[in-house]
Amino acid sequence: MRNLLPGIIPLIILIIAGIVIAGAGGTYIVRKQFVKKGQSGKAALDEKKISEQLKNPVPLESPSPEPTPQLAPVQYNYEPEKTSGDQTQQPGFTINPPSGWNQENFATSEAAFFSPDKDKEDAEPPLVYTQPANIQINLEEIPADATLVDAEESIIEYVQARTKSYQVIAKGETTFANQTGRFYEFTADTEYSVEHVIIYFTIKNNYLVQASGHALDSAWSNRVGVLKASIGSFRFTD
Repeated sequence: MRNLLPGIIPLIILIIAGIVIAGAGGTYIVRKQFVKKGQSGKAALDEKKISEQLKNPVPLESPSPEPTPQLAPVQYNYEPEKTSGDQTQQPGFTINPPSGWNQENFATSEAAFFSPDKDKEDAEPPLVYTQPANIQINLEEIPADATLVDAEESIIEYVQARTKSYQVIAKGETTFANQTGRFYEFTADTEYSVEHVIIYFTIKNNYLVQASGHALDSAWSNRVGVLKASIGSFRFTD
């Protein structure tokens, strides 16, 4: 039987499943029914089943859609204290946190929400590092002439000062809270783990407004949907 290489397997069988193969033709996600345990004990292509499918194609079920992230039906409403004199008024906001997540006081955040279950990552045996996914909302007063680019530079400086090393995943312009904003996504090596963070930010009433989603990098694929959905519900109330 001729060898079947990832780069030339017909796309009819290379549809959503869960095993990723990288080859000359690109990266494919292969259905589980065409994967078996190889001699090494790792996942391998089941060439017999692939050959049978090529000779006698059988209609395959459509991939299951990704579940819709569940958000709390009741919005969290942040109402800042009224200021007087020359003080700048903080903007108010609402956000739908993920369903079942706990609101907690955290550092200097105006609001923070934590998953009830913790993600796990192996540390030095017999230790296991655990951490809940979380969303943090931070308001920081900035100079009247500050721009979003200035804000991004400050965020980068903050990250550099508090991590061993970090890697930028993506950054750029976006719409956040129905107005012009930016986002900054990165992974950071901390003392015990690798954390994945995405920050959406904009400027309102001379305040830098940041909504950030945090999770262990190893759990990011399971958390990113609900993190982005919740942050996407963020709105100003004034």
